[in-house]
Amino acid sequence: LGHQRAGRVDGEARKDVRQHGANAHGNAAPDRPREQRREDHDDVARIQVPAGRRRDGDCHRRHAAQRREQREIHQPFDSMIHGKTSVPVFSYHSTGRSALSMLPSPKISGIMAGNWRVLTMTIKLYDADSFLWRFTARVLSCEPAGERWRVFLDQTAFFPEGGGQPADPGVIAGIPVLDVQEEPDGVAHYLAAPLQAGKTVSCELDSATRMRRMQNHTGEHILCGLAHRAWGYENVGFHLGEDAVTMDLSGELTPEQLHWLEAEGNRVVWEDVPVTAEYPDPALLPTLIYRSKLDLTENVRLVTIEGYDVCACCAPHVKHTGQVGMIKIIDAMRHRGGMRLTILCGVDAYHDYVNRFEQVKAISNLLSTPKDDIVPAVEHQLAE
Repeated sequence: LGHQRAGRVDGEARKDVRQHGANAHGNAAPDRPREQRREDHDDVARIQVPAGRRRDGDCHRRHAAQRREQREIHQPFDSMIHGKTSVPVFSYHSTGRSALSMLPSPKISGIMAGNWRVLTMTIKLYDADSFLWRFTARVLSCEPAGERWRVFLDQTAFFPEGGGQPADPGVIAGIPVLDVQEEPDGVAHYLAAPLQAGKTVSCELDSATRMRRMQNHTGEHILCGLAHRAWGYENVGFHLGEDAVTMDLSGELTPEQLHWLEAEGNRVVWEDVPVTAEYPDPALLPTLIYRSKLDLTENVRLVTIEGYDVCACCAPHVKHTGQVGMIKIIDAMRHRGGMRLTILCGVDAYHDYVNRFEQVKAISNLLSTPKDDIVPAVEHQLAE
């Protein structure tokens, strides 16, 4: 009993507990009906304790529920082994508090370690919180892969390369993450040095790179969604590079349409509408309207920009369009019957503006001409 374990029952009460307990389990009266023995056992739970020491009747139930929750948090395999369709995920939020989020069940695979087959599964924390920069994880396995080491974790916030977006950089236990790939055995992290299997390690993403990529990727969704709504064009290509983003549309755009698309995209940014990601019920997918390059049937993750776009996408995104900052189309060219746009968003667009402003300022100083008049001044110099 909880009171007995906590030392809250005096000597006489403890003696009564032992006596009632014997009867309750049938040791002293084995011929008593099971129902009566159960009633006696309930009487033990209601034993009188000194005044002021009685606990809330729900206390033990709450403690039991907490223990079950802790077991699920630290042993995510249990839910999978018993055939549940989702597993609890221990995630960390900006408030510093922990929370359980229900995500689609990751695929269980296995890798050989000696004569043992080690179950591997990777819970994708970035699905629940794209702003999770730091987290802890347990090393499921570590094996050499050429000059690198391939590491599987029980959970990760590192986004693996895919969908035109590079893998997240960062460190695991202070060791640089060289690459991240989604493989049949789970999400593989390629490191410069080995880690000990079974060990719990601290992990940290390069938050500046993750934020930059989220700004550009969400900005691309905004423009593609607007182009689809306005002209019915599809997004047929996407690449998120280190210097810029390219996006291919299935139709051509006039200079006036390009100007409208950029202005309207920035208006969506300034509206600061929510950006959400979810895995809808597969049975509902045929009834949903969303953009997708592929004909997907399972594990479809939909990213929704409220009021403007719904698109199948596996990558992390910002939580509100205002976090994109700004959108700038810096180049547009005809490409395979459509249009290829080069865009910059957020911090990339800001740095591009600073660089261009400094160049205009330098030319203005060389020509001894106000910045707003440098084009006529250059044309005059060329004419001479």
